[in-house]
Parts: sequence; structure tokens; C-alpha cells
Amino acid sequence: MGGKLLKKTIESGDFERSYWVFRSKPNLNHPDRRDPINPDLRDLPGPDNLTPLVIDLHDFNSCAEILSLYSGWLEIAASQNMVVVWPQGVETFGRVDGQLAKEVTSWAAKNIPYPATDEGIDDTSFLLKVIEDLQGNNELGINPDRLYMAGHGNGAFMAQQFAFEHPQLVAGVATHAGFLQALPDLKGDIADVLNFVNANSNVVFSPNSGPLYLKLVQKVPIVNIHATGDEIISYEDGVLSPGDGSSITQTIGAQPNHERWAVLNGLGALKPGYVKLPDNSTIQTFRATDDSVGVQFITVEGEFHDSIYTKLGSFVETTALAWDFLKSFTK
Repeated sequence: MGGKLLKKTIESGDFERSYWVFRSKPNLNHPDRRDPINPDLRDLPGPDNLTPLVIDLHDFNSCAEILSLYSGWLEIAASQNMVVVWPQGVETFGRVDGQLAKEVTSWAAKNIPYPATDEGIDDTSFLLKVIEDLQGNNELGINPDRLYMAGHGNGAFMAQQFAFEHPQLVAGVATHAGFLQALPDLKGDIADVLNFVNANSNVVFSPNSGPLYLKLVQKVPIVNIHATGDEIISYEDGVLSPGDGSSITQTIGAQPNHERWAVLNGLGALKPGYVKLPDNSTIQTFRATDDSVGVQFITVEGEFHDSIYTKLGSFVETTALAWDFLKSFTK
């Protein structure tokens, strides 16, 4: 496999935090990368060959290294010019299978009782620091218009939240088993919607987008993948049972989450297109007529929370399908 997987540390808040970064082996024959004296020594991307960046966030009680082994992004990056990063969540006190544990990793996804959320960890600032650190590395040659968020479970919640809060930065999202919980339950109350808009620069009031009445200030294409047999974050009603001994939490649910992103991207009035996959799995897609944005939902029939990934059992190449959809979108 061409490329290197390296661990880096940065300071964020009161913590020394880390992330793993993989850079695929560059094409040294590209004219922008060849040094006129010793072409084999130069490894700097030229302006026409900047590198897309994927930030992939691990699940609750997991870690960056483990996710890199099964999410499929490592293999995609190894086959083309790409940087993939796996940040590490903070370890805090929490519960696993009902027992108090000292080192439980999680992301501070809003309105979900993960340990990092309860502890008030500022994961958004950490992710912004990771992006700043990567974009400051000239050897990586990150394309600022091609930043994509990805994640699994708790990491999927965080990835969607980050994209929602920073639509000006994110060119697309590909998540497995997670929803956007960063929105309060506005219940279509216009006064509450306007208060939310006034307090958040990432959205605008949209009177034709009821009952949400919101649109993002910049569009964010997204692919969300969910298994019908997910035992942690249920497909049908969105009940979250993280296995940490805490009470279950009602979330938005898979299909409503897909429709919410369509509305936020100004696509709510469109009819989605459907593609049927083997074994009754489906792809449902809202796409703008000018192809400026798309919102896709891949339903994987019969698989579970972890086996939604190809390396963990899914017959559907979920990550590859997601990248095929997202890679044409830029800021």
C-alpha cells in the first residue's frame, strides 16, 4: 500500500490530543511535483493537483486506529491522491455495559448523553485545530475546497454536527449510522426559528422550508448510510442505546434525518430518486437540477451497527459508494 500512516499531537483546550494521518503516495511524474535538478526528491503538490481531505471520526468507546482498519477510507486513499485523518476522541469517565470505566472515548455530539458531551468537551475547536494544522503543512497540499467529514455512530453524529455548524468549510459528508442532533426541537414555531437563526450564522430563515423553516447558508452534500438491523442506533425510530448503561435516547431517526438534510440544502420540494441494490438494500437521492448539491441515503438491509461496513460484513461497498457520490462536490 502506497503512503504513510503517522500519528500527530496538538494542544486543544486543556488536553494534548492526537490524530492519525494517511497521505497516499503522490505521483512524482506530475510536472508540478518534479524538481528540475533531482525530480525524485520533490514531493510538493502543484496548484492543479491539490489533495482532498477526509476526516473520519470513530464510534463511542473506540479509537482512531481501529476505525482506520475497517472504515474503507484507507484503501480509497491508497488508490488515489488523498489525505485521510482519524482524530482521537477524549477519554473520560463513563459507563460500558453498565460498569463505570475510566477510559471511555467519545465525541461531544449535542443533545446526546455521551460522556464527552456531559463533560463539556469542545470537540468542534479540536477539529478546527486539526484542519488548521493540516492546511499549514505544505507537503500535504490540502485543497481547502475539498474537505469531507465522515464517521461511524457517535463519530457520525459529530461529523454531521460539524458540517452543519461550519458549512462554509465542508464540501461533503459521508456517515455511517448517525444523525444531525444539533438542532433543537423547534416544532415549527416561527419565533423559536427566528431566535435560532439570530443566534447561529450557519443558517437562514426559509419560509418555504416548513416545518423546519431553515436553510444552510452554504450547501453541504451528504451521504448517510444506515443498516435496518442496527442494534445501537435503531433505523426505524432512532432510539439510541449506546451500551453504556445509560438510559436510551430518542433521536430523529434515519429517514427523517435524510429528509432534514434535504430541507437544509433547499431540496425538500424535490422527489427523491431510488436505486435498488442486491438483497433489498436501496439508495435514495435528492439532487439539485444543476447538480450543485445532493443528499443521499443508503439503506443496508439486514446488517447491524458494525457490519454496515464492508470489512465487517456488509455485502454493499458502502464507503466506496459514498465517495463515488461525494467526490465531484467542492466548495
